[in-house]
Amino acid sequence: AGALGLAACGGNSGTNSNSSASASASASATASAPASISAAAETTKAETKTTQGTISAPSGLPSEATEALKKSEESNQQATSALYSASKESLNEFKEDPSVKKVQTSDGTVYYNDEVAAFESKDGAIVIIKNTGAWSSFDSNGGTIVVDEDGSWIKTNPEDNLYTAVRADGAAAVMNTKTLEQATDLSTIDIPKAPARIDGFRGTAKTPAKPTKVADFSEITGLK
Repeated sequence: AGALGLAACGGNSGTNSNSSASASASASATASAPASISAAAETTKAETKTTQGTISAPSGLPSEATEALKKSEESNQQATSALYSASKESLNEFKEDPSVKKVQTSDGTVYYNDEVAAFESKDGAIVIIKNTGAWSSFDSNGGTIVVDEDGSWIKTNPEDNLYTAVRADGAAAVMNTKTLEQATDLSTIDIPKAPARIDGFRGTAKTPAKPTKVADFSEITGLK
């Protein structure tokens, strides 16, 4: 279960500077879980940072930089795929723990203990919720959503090549990882829906902050 807790915030390398502290606190507070998901979460975190650091470069990229970006994106997608697989395996192990409870919600069958809740959504994504309200979702196509307990969030979607980052104060940025263009229309941002309330679990998934103002990608993510 502890590794599930780490995964719930492990990918949040792009929203603000407290993410590494959150991951460390999560890891120490939930140390009883399979190690595989912990390693996968850290790998994805590092690969995401590498990829997004590359895409925040100037748009007039030479061919060498363009090729490096492509390879970095492929590496990041492989890492998120590994995280999905590890999350699913860890969820299956979590279900077998005799101390874990389960309950039905509008999202399906949810498994939980005092620290973390997890389930497989109707569309196949693995969703993990910490008792702090932070939550994450990983799908088999490499799509990732990470919401911090303050409502700030990031979302990556390989299918449309968009990387979205929104701060708790509503400042938002969207980068197209293929064209390196930043969006200026907030109405195009698809806000993730928080998982339903879980009876018996002491945490409630935080509602992602609504984008209210356009900001520069590097300002939101902290990546130059």
